Amino acid sequence: MKSNSDDTTSVEDNDSPLKKSGRKLVKYCSDKFQKYSPQHKKGRKQHVTNEIAPLMEKQAAEKRAAKEHEEALFKEHPFPEECPICLIPMPGEGHAIFEACCGKIICNGCIYAMKKTSEGSKDMCAFCRTPTITSDKEVESLNKLMEKGGHAYAANVLGCYYEGGLNGMPKDDQKAHELWQKAGELGCASGYYNLGRFYGIDNGIESENARGMYYYELAAINGSLEARFELGAIEGQTFNESRAIRHHTIAAKAGHKPSMNILKRLFRYGDITEDELEDTLRVHKERLEAMKSQQREEAEEYHAANDPDRKWKEMVQSIMQGPDEDEWMEAMRAIEEKRNQIS
Repeated sequence: MKSNSDDTTSVEDNDSPLKKSGRKLVKYCSDKFQKYSPQHKKGRKQHVTNEIAPLMEKQAAEKRAAKEHEEALFKEHPFPEECPICLIPMPGEGHAIFEACCGKIICNGCIYAMKKTSEGSKDMCAFCRTPTITSDKEVESLNKLMEKGGHAYAANVLGCYYEGGLNGMPKDDQKAHELWQKAGELGCASGYYNLGRFYGIDNGIESENARGMYYYELAAINGSLEARFELGAIEGQTFNESRAIRHHTIAAKAGHKPSMNILKRLFRYGDITEDELEDTLRVHKERLEAMKSQQREEAEEYHAANDPDRKWKEMVQSIMQGPDEDEWMEAMRAIEEKRNQIS
């Protein structure tokens, strides 16, 4: 019989019972015994670990990214950027105009004040005093702003032109998507909002609905109150009431009136408490007060009086308020009385 020392130094060949285990040659009685040997199990375990480790690391990274995204999504909105003329925080989308000549966003109050006080400046930019440009010149100016280093809002506006085939631009959805994506990456929330609006949630295509939600979330993270309102509406339709309330609360505290109206309805139905409503309403009023100016109020009155769709908008607003508005006013009066007693 050969000694163990001879076994460990013999050369392994196809017919030999010697099998390699680690750095040594070990004699096994059979292949079955080798399969269940401690040395074989250890090697197999290490092999499986090497295969699973990258997958586990990827899953952990995805989990961290999802958590960070969720935290960013439900952060309260800071004050918006100031108007470069009056230096008051912007009142929100729909109450300001983007000037393609200088790339500035001017509030309606400053534009209205300039046109009211200076007859010769009616057709000039309120910021740089450049004469109003035609549609062809506007596209040229937008492209120049893009070439100078990537103007976020210029990319967003160009994307809208490509979507609708406006101002001489060919209708090209792919080009519009590229420009909106670039605008969003440069910090323009409207770029992401337009992507979410395009994909939507009611087209019956589940993958595109998910993309629409994702872009709405990116828009909300970047400060779009309209996108956050849409998210609140979507979550409410899918019976995620807690997430819907969180979205509407954040938007209302940032000064979004439609979201505040939704919360008033939820209060009547008992979905939020009186303290929650009071806190949100207080912050809502403070935010609106900080964005208020006499010029902006005059501009809003002027545009409302000259809006060709005024009657239609008034009808929609009355529907949004609902038939039991008197009940809401009574509830608000009770809250106001309680607040006065506390103060």
